[in-house]
Amino acid sequence: MLDPQVHRLRRGLINPMLSKKAVNDAADAIIYRVVDKFISAMEKLSEDGNPFPLANGSYCVTVDIISTYLFGDSWNMLDEPGLVCSPPRFAYTVTDAV
Repeated sequence: MLDPQVHRLRRGLINPMLSKKAVNDAADAIIYRVVDKFISAMEKLSEDGNPFPLANGSYCVTVDIISTYLFGDSWNMLDEPGLVCSPPRFAYTVTDAV
């Protein structure tokens, strides 16, 4: 269990990024751009009449938005062919450490 004082210090560092205003400001700069890219990918992949991999697409959108917002650089999961993407190596490292 994390010491409450350590938690408060860590939480204090990220609180400004998670405020309503900060998230709303990011929506204009990040979220709409990623969603537009997602819609383009849906249109392109649906041209041949095959089902669209919605679960994969949702995962890719989520990772691209969060990576851009938190790290300032997208992991570009929406660029993966057919949106067949696996979690980045970093995700495994964090998950395995927990």
